[in-house]
Amino acid sequence: SCNRLSYWKVAHYITEARNFAREGFFKYGFFVPMRDTTEGINEQPDGAHNDTFPTISIIVGIMFKLFGETLFIARLTNILFSLASVVVFYLLVKALFEREDIALISAFLASVNPMYVFFSHNVDVINPGLFFMILGAYFYIKWIKTQLDKDKFSYLYLATFFVMIATITKYTFAVIAVPIVLSFPYKHAIKNWKKFL
Repeated sequence: SCNRLSYWKVAHYITEARNFAREGFFKYGFFVPMRDTTEGINEQPDGAHNDTFPTISIIVGIMFKLFGETLFIARLTNILFSLASVVVFYLLVKALFEREDIALISAFLASVNPMYVFFSHNVDVINPGLFFMILGAYFYIKWIKTQLDKDKFSYLYLATFFVMIATITKYTFAVIAVPIVLSFPYKHAIKNWKKFL
């Protein structure tokens, strides 16, 4: 049943990407995805439907436009997101603990996790969502580490942007907001609020 659900999701996102590539990204509205089959009574007869922001469908659609509509290109896009997630995870752990050995071991363990390997080749929102979530966390840590010295708010802006993209890609990735809210330097932010603007 897990494989059946996985194949359904692959078909779901690939058809959205193919239709983006063939018909453009705004035919049914601002990045409103369209697939070939309707699955719910509230969907449009042509297949246009509401969903989370179709990040993976848009990116794969762009790849289809550039390199052709093949399953290889769709899966390669997700594999690249997965590989990039391991690299950013390494950078995140290194920024947190400032130790190369812990960062390398953490990245290795993440890369061989069976669920991670399973999802890495699937065309799914999990792959870009995870990448953007970890990237947002990395830039947040970079801001925390430098904010008292140089007030590099560009790191905070990047963190906010990538966490937002991760969240609209898959809502459960908003979980990264919990450690951010708990560790945010509120006193510093209030004192220097003009610099945030």
